[in-house]
Amino acid sequence: MWVTVSGLPAFADGSGRLIEFTVDENGSVLPQVAKILDGNVSVQRAGGDPNLDLLFDSAEMTLFIIDHKNKSYYKIDQSVINKAASMLDSLSAVAESQEGVLSDLLGTLGIAEDDEQTKIDIVKTDTVLATAGINCQLFQQLNNGKLQSELCIAPESGLGILGEHYQTMALFYQFGDSLMSKAGNILQNIGFGLPNLSRLGQGGLPIMAYVVEDNLKVNVFNIQTDNPAKALFELPQGYIQTPIPFIG
Repeated sequence: MWVTVSGLPAFADGSGRLIEFTVDENGSVLPQVAKILDGNVSVQRAGGDPNLDLLFDSAEMTLFIIDHKNKSYYKIDQSVINKAASMLDSLSAVAESQEGVLSDLLGTLGIAEDDEQTKIDIVKTDTVLATAGINCQLFQQLNNGKLQSELCIAPESGLGILGEHYQTMALFYQFGDSLMSKAGNILQNIGFGLPNLSRLGQGGLPIMAYVVEDNLKVNVFNIQTDNPAKALFELPQGYIQTPIPFIG
């Protein structure tokens, strides 16, 4: 099965791109690789997990989460995100009207019942860092004044190595932002979690990230031209699509 990208412009240089990351979770450092070709992104060892790959189709705005251990995959598109968001909103509304009745179910779904007012602030720091020879601006996300995460954003002008593939990666992060903001609790419940990689309304892409709660650091250390095999952008033969728990 080929992940289609019809309707996207041809890429000027005719080649793909390779982005190499390190994923450092609690001091355990693992490699992660993203390859880009014809508007598709293939992420191998997502989050450093050797059994987890991602495929993203930017034309269809669809993400496939591939589980090699169980020879299965989840398919997530905008309709799934909307369904999850609607379901969580409905459950939250019922919980407010029937206090305590759905607490167990909400806990299963990862919906916190928190009476404390949450105040999220995004702070642009004066710190400029560099990785893979690319400068980035450090932003911090604070929850009630407490540091939640840090993102280092590289401007589009500093990511010329991506060429026209920059737009593909921008759509990939955009999709991830929507996915985690609207359905992140359910994804974490099925064992798949992503740091909030919101670009914070700034132009550019994150090339370094740090999530305090998970002691998780993600760092780009290499970007180069590449000619990835098309097989990397195909769903593995014989793998079965699995319904997403609580969504279908």
